[in-house]
Amino acid sequence: MRPLIRGGARWDEAVDAAPAGAYLALDVTWAAVEPEKGRYDDATLDELRRALIAARKRKVDPMVIVHRGGLPAWQIEREGWLDADALAGFGCYVDCLAHHCGELARYWVGTWEPLGEAALYEADRKRVARTLLDAQASCWLHLRKAPGPGGGGTLVGVAERFDVQRPRRDRLFGELLGREPEAHALVTTLATGQLVPPFGAVGELPNGTPATDFSVAIEPTLADLHRAWRTGRSLFVIGDAAVVAQAVDQGVHVLGAG
Repeated sequence: MRPLIRGGARWDEAVDAAPAGAYLALDVTWAAVEPEKGRYDDATLDELRRALIAARKRKVDPMVIVHRGGLPAWQIEREGWLDADALAGFGCYVDCLAHHCGELARYWVGTWEPLGEAALYEADRKRVARTLLDAQASCWLHLRKAPGPGGGGTLVGVAERFDVQRPRRDRLFGELLGREPEAHALVTTLATGQLVPPFGAVGELPNGTPATDFSVAIEPTLADLHRAWRTGRSLFVIGDAAVVAQAVDQGVHVLGAG
């Protein structure tokens, strides 16, 4: 198990500080890459490329977080994820990342805490949750086509939190399922490709095709880690080191933790 370092959005500093052999999570935002609709910021993309190249030279394995909030101002003015064209615009943003940096990082997180973000929309949370599940599927479709380092391909994951806010998010996902929520239902659904209606309308993603290759479990319990591991997907953890160590002792394979 290797350390997982949260580097945030200060990419150069994070790379310089990361120890060799670590996984380094770097935040990228749609707002920074496309500050105006249809105009992609070359300086931001070049800065990201330099950071990813530097990371690989330092033997640090970068993990690019595609969406952790950070909607562009012009998209917020269109009611954020409630905009009918939001998913198409997001897909273009992801495609831009894949084109410019797709050979430099093996690990990509499509959406970070999507159910938590959906819950912020209150009365429209179900609609937004479905859109964010489609956004995750869009990331998988676009980024899985990228070559990855050395032509070895890419892996696309999802991150979700399992702390004291979990019941609220589980209830939201239960509403989408139309039944009582199950533990780790989000990752299980994405891992098995059950993204047919009512989950969304990506269309290209047939039932049975996964929309995540790994999961990042944030503040999980020991039981959460066992359930996540049973999905058959690789696992990263941000949480209590003692819980992680206990899970590993019990046979849960964790790639990185921090």
